[in-house]
This record gives sequence, structure tokens and C-alpha cells, in this order.
Amino acid sequence: MSKFHIRKRLKKILLNNRGGQVVRHNVQVALQKLTERPKWWYDIRAIKKMYLGYGKLV
Repeated sequence: MSKFHIRKRLKKILLNNRGGQVVRHNVQVALQKLTERPKWWYDIRAIKKMYLGYGKLV
């Protein structure tokens, strides 16, 4: 899964967030964190678990 692909899917998850108010900055922060993760972490379900309700974690 290319970085661009991850970025696209992550953006979708972030923008579909129930909080609704996900700012572009949050996407940047999320992407920064993504680059520090091991390969298994890219599993989309793991990303969903970590970023569901992401707006509240900031």
C-alpha cells in the first residue's frame, strides 16, 4: 500500500469522523504519526481504531 493510498484512506476516515470537525491540521498530524509506525500498523482496521474519534484525542 503506497503512502498516497494510505493518505487517501486516512483522509476519508478522518473526514467521515463522527466529530465532523476534522481540520486539515489533524490530517497532517496523523500523517506524521503514520510515518513513525511499523508496517503492521498500516492495516486499515488498526488505523480506524486509532483515529475513530480522532478529533477528540487532539
